[in-house]
Amino acid sequence: MVSSPFILINKNGRRPLLNTAQITAVKDIDLLLTDALRRSFWQYPPEQEIVYLVRVEQPDGATDFLFTAEAERTECFDKLIAAISPSAVIDSAPGLPHTWPELARMVPTPKYTLEGKEYATKAEYKQALDAMLNQLGQDRAEWARRSAAVGTHDALLLVSSPEPSAPKPLRKPRTPRQ
Repeated sequence: MVSSPFILINKNGRRPLLNTAQITAVKDIDLLLTDALRRSFWQYPPEQEIVYLVRVEQPDGATDFLFTAEAERTECFDKLIAAISPSAVIDSAPGLPHTWPELARMVPTPKYTLEGKEYATKAEYKQALDAMLNQLGQDRAEWARRSAAVGTHDALLLVSSPEPSAPKPLRKPRTPRQ
């Protein structure tokens, strides 16, 4: 058994203590860095495809330890397991592996679609959206200029506005309670 109920963790220049009695689960996770997840894990270089993660679950929340190499993650995971329960090891059959296309479907990248056309990047989408909004503004300005020249702009507004409704009856005045 472990002589101390606490584990000292050197993480990001800090040295927190982790209480082993409060740990409910320890998991090792491989995260595929898709475009959607890269927004959260922005500090990794573009050539890295997988982030290696050790998650320690506790009643007050989870603590994540991120690694760039699988060997570092495995070493940290083994140390945590040894500190929590050095005497129990259960071997189980491995889970079903997922192929890269299956993983891409699980975490789909966002699609930038405008008027039925799909754009590959957000920059292209924004450029097309700006062009469309600019064209709409020019069309409205042209319509207003033509309407003012003809003099039908005010007539169109009067025709398109609904008839005024009948006035509502006055409400009974409120009396304060005594």
